[in-house]
Amino acid sequence: MKISKNRNTINFSTADLLRLNDRAQEATKEIYVMTNVVVNELIKDLRSNIGCLYKLAECVSMLDMLHSFAKSCTLSSYVRPEFTDTLAVKQSRHPILDIISFNLVPNNISGKTTYLKQVALLQIMAQVGSFVPAVYASFRVTSQIFSRVGSDDDISSNSSTFMLEMRELSYVLQNVSSNCLVIVDELGRGTSNEEGFGICHAVCEHLLTTKTRLHVCNVTD
Repeated sequence: MKISKNRNTINFSTADLLRLNDRAQEATKEIYVMTNVVVNELIKDLRSNIGCLYKLAECVSMLDMLHSFAKSCTLSSYVRPEFTDTLAVKQSRHPILDIISFNLVPNNISGKTTYLKQVALLQIMAQVGSFVPAVYASFRVTSQIFSRVGSDDDISSNSSTFMLEMRELSYVLQNVSSNCLVIVDELGRGTSNEEGFGICHAVCEHLLTTKTRLHVCNVTD
């Protein structure tokens, strides 16, 4: 019997156990080799038909999307959206939260951020051809959707909440164009109230006065 001591543990082993352990390790290596051979052969066979698999996946995903659209048409709480020059929704609901019931509502949660996300989701649903959860819904065809939502910092890049806000806002201002939808949630919350209000007012004024046919949704705390 072989005895080995390592700090607070003592290991006991015999020659038979060592032989069995070696056999188990060899069997495991053989299994890995055989598995690798089988997988490589399978990949080789599939590679010649990879185009069919991509086409099949595309057809299945399209069928799933059309099935979802058809199901939404049968719901009485969903309506067909209209496309006009105005963004207007009446008694709209969040498509995901609509099926979830809440029993507790914490403080400072009146639904501002949820409503902004809801508007963006309904815009996307309408433009892809789906019914939307609302009594009435009118949308304008948009080419891009920009959002500045969230108040987290980024430790990995050594960026504070305010720096991330300004960085994302700078990207929006540099790339926004006509026929865009801009979603802004509590801009300037990473700094003082006075400075945040000034930044928010200046940004809204800039977007509303320099870009034509631009829809801006902005909420403050």
